[in-house]
Amino acid sequence: GRRDGLRRAAAAAAAIGAWGGVQVVLSGAVPLASAQDEVFANNTDQLLSPLEEINVDKGIPPPREDWILLNETLPEPTERVWMEFEKRGVFLGRINITLYGKIVPKAADNFASLCRGDKGVSYENSTMFRVLRDINLQFGDIGDEGRGLRGRSSFGAPFARENFRIRHSVVGHNVVSMIRSGQPPYLLDSRFLITRNDIAEYADDRFVAVGRVTGGEETLATLDQVKTRGVGNRPRQPVRIRACGVYDDPVEPSLRSVYDETRAQERSKAKKDKETETESEFQAVPASSLQPILIDKKKLTEEDNRRQAELKAKKIQQKETVEKANRFGFFGITSDK
Repeated sequence: GRRDGLRRAAAAAAAIGAWGGVQVVLSGAVPLASAQDEVFANNTDQLLSPLEEINVDKGIPPPREDWILLNETLPEPTERVWMEFEKRGVFLGRINITLYGKIVPKAADNFASLCRGDKGVSYENSTMFRVLRDINLQFGDIGDEGRGLRGRSSFGAPFARENFRIRHSVVGHNVVSMIRSGQPPYLLDSRFLITRNDIAEYADDRFVAVGRVTGGEETLATLDQVKTRGVGNRPRQPVRIRACGVYDDPVEPSLRSVYDETRAQERSKAKKDKETETESEFQAVPASSLQPILIDKKKLTEEDNRRQAELKAKKIQQKETVEKANRFGFFGITSDK
């Protein structure tokens, strides 16, 4: 009851902040109902609670013109991974995640490698450590057994956030984003979240979006309904990633035609822009400026003819000199000598 109320209040406040353009503070400054809540609020940055303060000063916002809004842009997929979930041995389903490695190459490479398990560390057997129903689901605390306080990257050590270009608010939600560590410099490891609400501005300029769930909505809906315990919203029964891997084809089959059409439109637009640019450059040259070019060419031709004539005359002179020298039996002696 009270926890559900907090969740709904947080989501509503986030929505108001998103559409009203005001800063929303969901932190320990909010009156807390119990000592247990106070302990939780003091660790909100690590736990990623809906009570967490929305503070863009902790990130480096990209220029607005560099934002990638998934409602408007379909980034080129670089890899597509899959994950299967279970609860106490019962299979819950599979999801597919498309990664956008051209935008965040290091974060996407880390995610794909953890799905392959090719560097000795894998998402396999790690947990879903937090369920914030209708807000987000949190996974991947490798080696932390469901506490969600740390993880392990495929690089052997946490790594810096690349950029915040992909924004988290999108119709249809299901954005996959790497969760930062709880202390500066806010590095990334293996922990990630999947948004479950179209309004997710709390994650912008804080966490690094790497992709989107492109298959398995039914599985996510099941995970979203998992019963939780305590203010940490941890599942009452452990939910684990029982297996994971990487597909050969980075494009979701059901979206193949959409991607092909998008790429064709991008190529057509690029070609048209290039033709327009070339045409503009040609039209930008005044007709009067073409005449001096013709005159210069004529001068160059005349200069070339003059030099050719001088060279020919010099060769004739050299030939005559050699002939005179040969008549005297040695080179360089003239008849006057």
